[in-house]
Amino acid sequence: MYRSIRKYSFALASLLALAAGGCSTTNPRDGQGADTLPAKDIPAISAPVVKYNFYEPKSEEGLKRDTNYGYLIAKTTPKFKTASFEKMGLKIKSALSANGGVYYRLYKEDNVLGALKSLKTMSGVMYAEPELIRRYRALPIEPIVYDFPDKYVLSEQYGVYATKAIDAWTTYGFGPRRPYVASVDSGVRFNHEDFQDGERGVVKHAFSWFAPGSNSLLADVDFDSFPFESPKPFDYTTHPTVTSTDYAAGGGHGTHTAGTMAAVGNNGKGVAGMCWNVDLISYKGLINTSSGTTGDMFTVYASLWHLVQWKEENKYASVIPVNMSLGGYWASSFEVDMIEYALQNGVMVIAASGNDSQRLTCYPAAYAGVLAVGATDGGDKRALFSNWGPYISVVAPGQGIISTYTNSASTASGNLYGSMSGTSMAAPHVTGLIGYMLTFNPDLKPDQIKTYIEQNADYVDGKTDFSDEYGWGRINVAKTIGAVINDVNNNSAPPSSYVYSPVKIKLDFNGINVYLYQCDQQGKIVNYAGSAISGNSLTTWKEEGVVEIGVAYFNLLRPGYYIAHAWLGDGIGVGGTDVFEVKAGQTAPEMVLSIKEALAIQTLGTQDYKLDGNFCDTVIWFYDSETGQEIVRFDNVLYDTLKIPMPAGPGPYWIRITDADDDDYPGEYALYVTKGETRDGELVLIDYDGTGAWIDPTLLAPGTFANPAGGQKSQQAQSRPNAQEIALDTLYYGRLNGSPGDGGTSGATGHYYKFVVE
Repeated sequence: MYRSIRKYSFALASLLALAAGGCSTTNPRDGQGADTLPAKDIPAISAPVVKYNFYEPKSEEGLKRDTNYGYLIAKTTPKFKTASFEKMGLKIKSALSANGGVYYRLYKEDNVLGALKSLKTMSGVMYAEPELIRRYRALPIEPIVYDFPDKYVLSEQYGVYATKAIDAWTTYGFGPRRPYVASVDSGVRFNHEDFQDGERGVVKHAFSWFAPGSNSLLADVDFDSFPFESPKPFDYTTHPTVTSTDYAAGGGHGTHTAGTMAAVGNNGKGVAGMCWNVDLISYKGLINTSSGTTGDMFTVYASLWHLVQWKEENKYASVIPVNMSLGGYWASSFEVDMIEYALQNGVMVIAASGNDSQRLTCYPAAYAGVLAVGATDGGDKRALFSNWGPYISVVAPGQGIISTYTNSASTASGNLYGSMSGTSMAAPHVTGLIGYMLTFNPDLKPDQIKTYIEQNADYVDGKTDFSDEYGWGRINVAKTIGAVINDVNNNSAPPSSYVYSPVKIKLDFNGINVYLYQCDQQGKIVNYAGSAISGNSLTTWKEEGVVEIGVAYFNLLRPGYYIAHAWLGDGIGVGGTDVFEVKAGQTAPEMVLSIKEALAIQTLGTQDYKLDGNFCDTVIWFYDSETGQEIVRFDNVLYDTLKIPMPAGPGPYWIRITDADDDDYPGEYALYVTKGETRDGELVLIDYDGTGAWIDPTLLAPGTFANPAGGQKSQQAQSRPNAQEIALDTLYYGRLNGSPGDGGTSGATGHYYKFVVE
């Protein structure tokens, strides 16, 4: 809230004059003006909105039909060795770091299903999934060439009347702040006349994941260097050699949605955005193809990730609403995580519900935390094309919407306007409204924003409560802005029907995969809510000297029941929380996740590194007692710690240590197996590739293979039948170099050890 409160004057002279010129500020359909009505009592929603419909590939042909074939998204622990991808024939195309892990975009020309199955069994891979395709949500266009000084707001732009936006302009004007709004779409013609506000342009950044004038992605990131740099989109606004036309070439979808949000009003140029006291950040995540305007999941959701980076670099504290007039029919773990990451960092997604004319779940609209928007027509009824369902938050005008436009033929005189229909056109009405709200109160959080909009929407078409067709109703800009101003002037806390404070899951270990699920009161899982990797607490970043390990966070949850589980790999569970309830308006709970008895298999370097600079990049393998089949393998940077639940069945289990490069790499290692705390050692920095790129500190054991201080020499068996039986809490020194008579062996063959469970 503001420390000093300003009383706002409810007048905007220029727009009053505009209204006097023939614009009625009252909607003739319902006779309502801008009077403030009592807020709705919106009950907390205790049940999940919808169970996510994740895509599960059944065949290679299915992948070719349904996905961006060849591309996979994998989330891994931070130091996961990417050499494992290469061994499966997967090429890294891009990567992002977020939520305590790394998200890789991978590519393989064929046998993608086989690679996907292999990825899912690999320790350190939290999940792997095909990259889905996302398309924009708009219907065919009816372009209009603007060649006369007509004000469409006085004739065709009915949305500003239906939503009472013009009432808000003429009653309240705009607040003193100029916030940012954003869009992930097909680009925007940023030099369009209706995006020029005096000496300044409305579009501050025009980012693109595609090469200038091309549908080809930007050059791949160099992953041979360590550490690698994350990809950065190209900003057209900072390169005078490329043009606005290049950026927005195509159907004009992005220019149209941007105009509904932020076109400059009251300038006689054409249309007026919901709020023109904003700056726009545009991301080109969609391109024109032979099958229509489409985009890859990575280019669309990497935009959210990049916007978080932009906020941090520019120290921008307010929420940034992002319009996403796009979607598809399958859910994605990557999309859930990126939206979660965005929400944790003050980036809020507003999404279109889709245009299939049926009760149908589309994503990202149906994800928890997203504000989903359906479309209405000029009669304040659900547009026939608009999808509906229990995930809809509100509706807004979406049929026959006039706005800014462009196409590939647009050159110097490209100040076009066009009429388009679709839920794509409805969503930016809401995104623009959020920008409008932030001009008065830049401290609003996503849960408060969503509550304001829902509580102040108008019930339409005879509805008197929440409905699957209309959500909480058609947005009312005047009532919403009036409520925001009233709370600012009265120093009142904004209302909230949701939970924005993070749920904190506490474990005893860093590096454990934690998955959160919605469930019923008995703990039956009904929906995926997100994933995180346990690490240092967020307070570590904010309070000097505070270090709390083993923490996973989840943000902006829907009220209801939840349960968290910890997993080390596919099918290897290590513990969970009790069922807990998240309540609207209350601080989110802190939960302890109890880990079953764990077995930790650890490799360390030896003092041999200090003698000749050599090291061994180990891989840990663990095999089942009865079948001898591999259960899990682990390959981190250099030396590793694999935590697994203590095997339940009695009998022998086998541990194998190999070299990551499958060759006679000169180096030694020490093996340590324990039920308790892993072993400490001497911290050293390793120059990983000889170029001065130092990796994180690595532990060294106190001795060498020749002088096994604090432990003993390994027998270094090269097969399971000859495996050495080992004891807990004991150091075993091995080497993957030297002659066989001196204990050396091939790094590819490695050494076998036997661990017996009584």
